[in-house]
Amino acid sequence: AHVYYNNTLVNEGKVIFKLNGKTLKDDDGNIIFVKVENGVAKLDYTITSIYSAKEYTLTAVFSGKDYNRVATESHLTVLRTNTHIQAEMVNITSNNATVSIKIFDEKNNTVQRNTKVTVKVNGKTFYNQIIVSNGVANLNLNLPVSSKPYNITVISGENSVYATSTTSFMFKNTVKIPTKINATAKLVNNKTATVSVKINDNNNKPVTGNTKVVVKLNGKTQANAIAVNGVADIDMIPPTIKGTYTLVVMTGETSIYEKATTTTTLKI
Repeated sequence: AHVYYNNTLVNEGKVIFKLNGKTLKDDDGNIIFVKVENGVAKLDYTITSIYSAKEYTLTAVFSGKDYNRVATESHLTVLRTNTHIQAEMVNITSNNATVSIKIFDEKNNTVQRNTKVTVKVNGKTFYNQIIVSNGVANLNLNLPVSSKPYNITVISGENSVYATSTTSFMFKNTVKIPTKINATAKLVNNKTATVSVKINDNNNKPVTGNTKVVVKLNGKTQANAIAVNGVADIDMIPPTIKGTYTLVVMTGETSIYEKATTTTTLKI
């Protein structure tokens, strides 16, 4: 504020400022008095999130020992504060992952009002304008392990204080799905034994795709095959001596599934 008397700079007194009639105060709740020096009263004041982005009436009120109280008005436009988003994937399993979201203002402080957030995966909306309190959210996403990365987009919506912002990043889930094997073996004749194999995931559902299977006896490979969608019948040459034998059945790791091992018995 510039303070004059008969075109002469005033060099005493104080000025208070008001926004829409509300006197500006410091962090302790005290009214801010600005000393007039060489006709100028200057206040550096941070507009906090309690003020929405709009036009305000700014009033400067001068009072001094040798001068009458005087006030003048002007207009102050408060703009929306720019924001940026920090997003990362946490709590990753073979089927799910959590996107941890933090929304910051220009000074790297988390935003202090409710914000609508949208999350998209490969262009498909998973969460649509959900309310996030104070700029922090953890949202679960169903993102199974895949050979291809996911394109994650997080959008922070505009509100009365903060501007919209967007961030995108690629995420590849490499946590493979645990598997388990159900294997049985039976003697068909003196030249053939068959090992029947079923491979399930950790939810007891058959695995998909092709899986390499190996059958071993005393550490030596007796047969191998490819299980299709978790199923294989593997023929092997049985031992010639009667007895009960322990077979080791092993599955190989794939791009999606972990390897597994089990044992079964074969009676000759």
